[in-house]
Amino acid sequence: MNGSQDISTVALALAYLLLLIPLILAYYFNIRIVKRLIISVIRMTGQLFVVGIALIYFFKLDNNWLNAAWVIGMIIFAAVSTANNSELNYRIFLFPIFLAFLVSTGLILWFFNAVLVDLNNVFDARYLIVIGGMLLGNSLKGDIIGISKFYEDLKKDEKRYLYHLAAGANQKEAIVPFFRDSMTAALKPFIASMATMGVVFFQV
Repeated sequence: MNGSQDISTVALALAYLLLLIPLILAYYFNIRIVKRLIISVIRMTGQLFVVGIALIYFFKLDNNWLNAAWVIGMIIFAAVSTANNSELNYRIFLFPIFLAFLVSTGLILWFFNAVLVDLNNVFDARYLIVIGGMLLGNSLKGDIIGISKFYEDLKKDEKRYLYHLAAGANQKEAIVPFFRDSMTAALKPFIASMATMGVVFFQV
């Protein structure tokens, strides 16, 4: 089997033509995401270019402090993106979201690198940065869905929440139904992906 095929710069540029499909559909159905989509694509391109260049040096240096700082930087960006897309107050929610990302990602990275792969150096850039990026990238969607639904449902059904409090429930008991629904919504995409993993791959 031959090695992976390189993608030329021209071919990569042509791939952007695929964006015309969602742009045309959004314009036709008057969905107000055209500007946001274009800005996101420009940001994505710039970020990937800068990150690609930076990672070359990070992998060469493989410094524990730099690797940890890079992962923390990714966590900060993930927390900001989650708060922004969930339309939450930065001043109130940014730190709790950051802390949640930091603890969960840190524990999983340690378990993967120290226990599963049994690395001598758990801060190895090839694993810490790559696996950390995969974890944050895959969890971001679910986090945004779950947090958004939780607070949206709480606002829409505030009377239900107040009724539970008036009926004698404490705050924790009153928010459990909202928390349960938001967790279900957040986990659905991951459950669907796991259920079709392998089958969908081999059908392609």
